[in-house]
Amino acid sequence: MFVHSGMLKLKDDSAASAGPSIKKGLTALVGIVPGLTEVSVGLSAKANPGTASLMFLLKFDSEEDWRAYADHPAHQALVKQHIAPALEDKHFFQTRDWESRSIV
Repeated sequence: MFVHSGMLKLKDDSAASAGPSIKKGLTALVGIVPGLTEVSVGLSAKANPGTASLMFLLKFDSEEDWRAYADHPAHQALVKQHIAPALEDKHFFQTRDWESRSIV
């Protein structure tokens, strides 16, 4: 498994409309982008000013699948139509060593 996560800070004037569109677009990529197995996206609760507007976690079968995702037409369309026009700042993180745990 290969994990790609990121935080996007959107411009104040577009965060309310772009955030949900980006969330919808990212979650729609499962089943379209080969090797993308899971998408988790959260929109900011706006509890503190200046924090990121959106955070995502994408799980891939392999690093090669993640690298191919960058150029996939569906991802490129999402970036061009929804992310780039609204983006103020971004931070990304990748790892092969991701651990999840649920407590029931």
